[in-house]
Amino acid sequence: MTEDQLEEHAEVLVQLGTDEEGVELRARMQSACLLSDMQAFKAANPGCLLEDFVRWYSPRDWIEADDAVDERETSSRKGSLSSRMRLPGNVWQDVWNGAKPIPVRRQKRLFDDTKEGEKVLHFLASLRPADVVLGLVPTLLHAAICTALENDDPLFPFLRKALASVASNVQLLSKSSVPSVEQCEDVIGMLSNVEATLSRAKALKATFERAASLAGVRFEEVEGFVEELARGVPNVDLPGGSRTPVGRALLALFRQSRKLATDASSVESQPDNDDGSQSAVDFPSPERREYALRCFVRRPAPYSSPTPQYMYCCSSSSGDLRLAAAFSRDTVFQ
Repeated sequence: MTEDQLEEHAEVLVQLGTDEEGVELRARMQSACLLSDMQAFKAANPGCLLEDFVRWYSPRDWIEADDAVDERETSSRKGSLSSRMRLPGNVWQDVWNGAKPIPVRRQKRLFDDTKEGEKVLHFLASLRPADVVLGLVPTLLHAAICTALENDDPLFPFLRKALASVASNVQLLSKSSVPSVEQCEDVIGMLSNVEATLSRAKALKATFERAASLAGVRFEEVEGFVEELARGVPNVDLPGGSRTPVGRALLALFRQSRKLATDASSVESQPDNDDGSQSAVDFPSPERREYALRCFVRRPAPYSSPTPQYMYCCSSSSGDLRLAAAFSRDTVFQ
């Protein structure tokens, strides 16, 4: 059975209810394959009994006797049906009594491929263009994930985990015959974020590979810094400043951008200062300066609990000055 047949069959079985009549009808609907096997077994084994079929079809429902082997036929053992099979009104008993000896080639097919193919064609012909697009979305998303995996980089293992999460959501989306627009939008948004992160990560890697080459350092020394930037960490610490390999690579980037901005290829890096650091001329003129003051103060009384205070100042090269502050006080011990 196809997936849509299974889904439709399950819905019908659920709608039958839980009463005695529904349970019986549900059991008969589920015994179509059992009836076919019993008819074929009777045709292949004339004069057989239900016990023979159960022993072959469901060995766990055949309980062998404790006696030894039969005296006349050493290849067979004595036994009996399980208690489940001996219950009055057992479906297996009813199906066996109604089964006729019909070979498989003469039976009605359980799966009519011609009929099901016609159903598929009718379903496709009756689809609206919007339904066709929604039906193609899971396939397109799978193709997008495969493309992203092909461009994945082992330097960024968190991207593969994110793609695996998106793939699991796409898998759930593909199980729906016609997914909703909201479901598609959610998964597309997740995939868009992963693709944007992947593009940013590859751009950062290419940039710092060039910067490491300009600064004369190995790229392996700046890999950790690049990975943190690719993760989207807002503030990445740089212990050691410009004296570290990452700092030298950043200085090389600043020098190169300054040369390109001023169109002065003759501008060379300045000599190091006496303390070993690079000269400040390597950095371009700042567009603005930002200052942030943070502290904990007991307000409004000396015995109040310390509460956070914050002040921010921004001074731009155009002369603008912006001040912002956020103050708090203890409201319990005033």
